[in-house]
Amino acid sequence: MSERVKLGMVDVDSGTVFVGDPCYTITGDASHHIKTWSEWCGKLPWDQKNYDVVEPAGSGVGLSVPTMYGDGSYPVYAEIVRGRVARVTIDFDPEYEEDDEDE
Repeated sequence: MSERVKLGMVDVDSGTVFVGDPCYTITGDASHHIKTWSEWCGKLPWDQKNYDVVEPAGSGVGLSVPTMYGDGSYPVYAEIVRGRVARVTIDFDPEYEEDDEDE
């Protein structure tokens, strides 16, 4: 049995969210550290991959995922199984309800 809980919100000012292990990209001694925002943006080959999801720091290091509407604040949910996080969902369309499909 699982439980869905809201973890919080993620604020977006670049139109994208990065999902990856910070030890590979965040610190200056990280193996795939990207030093500047310009360098990061230069690694984003927009319109060349599925849904504009790219791996700017290298294959397997993390994914840069564009939001549906660009900048904003988006809710983050977790599915909890046996007291542990099993899945994380960032809702880039928080106004959408599954019931809307039936209309």
